[in-house]
Amino acid sequence: MNEQENFDEIEKQKLFSPIIMFLLLSFVITWGLSLLFIYPLNFIYQMRSFDSFIGILCTIAVGLQSFGPTFAAIITIVYYEGKKGLKEFGKRFIKIKVKFYWYLLVFFLPVIVYSIPIIANLIFGNPNNYSYFDTSIWGIDVSVIIINIVFAGLAEEPGWRGFAVPEMSKKHRPIVTGMVIGVFWAVWHLLSYIYGGRSWSTFPQFVFTVTIISCIYVWIYMKTESVPLMIIFHVMHNLSNRVFIKYHKPIWGGLIYLLVLSFIIILDRSFVFKKPNLLDSEEEIDS
Repeated sequence: MNEQENFDEIEKQKLFSPIIMFLLLSFVITWGLSLLFIYPLNFIYQMRSFDSFIGILCTIAVGLQSFGPTFAAIITIVYYEGKKGLKEFGKRFIKIKVKFYWYLLVFFLPVIVYSIPIIANLIFGNPNNYSYFDTSIWGIDVSVIIINIVFAGLAEEPGWRGFAVPEMSKKHRPIVTGMVIGVFWAVWHLLSYIYGGRSWSTFPQFVFTVTIISCIYVWIYMKTESVPLMIIFHVMHNLSNRVFIKYHKPIWGGLIYLLVLSFIIILDRSFVFKKPNLLDSEEEIDS
């Protein structure tokens, strides 16, 4: 590296650390698109559908805001690492070769978590008389699945997990990385409370659940370095939550995920609390 390149690198580091730049851009892009264009033009939000060409265009327009973390990751990588960084980022984005049990875990864990309260209710004789197997009230169809794959999994995971987790893990223990990213990830969703009609009384519970889930995401991701796994996990969590949330209080999901995280800590404490300088990716990655 010559003197000019060294000077340029120092100047970059003076501006922001990569993780700070990523977080700032994630909020600026997502909240900026939402506050400046999408929500002021309320008719675009109201016309979202898969029933017409215009409806699909409106769905895409609204969904673009969700790509804030991924766009932020790409911009940050280009700025700090250039083509070499993008190449490494791309490898994580397309990595599908991992042990089969990781796929089973990310696919079925959310279903199991949100089914436990239902099973408990059935054990007590289903006092609420819920029709658990009436799929017409689940709210799941092809359009919902597509939206979750594109505007949740693909839009968020390359940024939050594919970039933020490995970047933060350079200086922080996995459990700390999971908690910090979880809080920012939860707050990033704040617009859904401002404009989306969610009850503010559920926001503390939402932050709690997302933070706990984030720690589980970090554990799985750092074991596999697979963004596709994270996309599957994200989509399955959203769909499971959508189906089962009608049948029990939202806090139960967070509490059961907390039990799962506790189980992970007991089984893999040395990894979850390992200092950054002791993390050896080649030895720890299970693929």
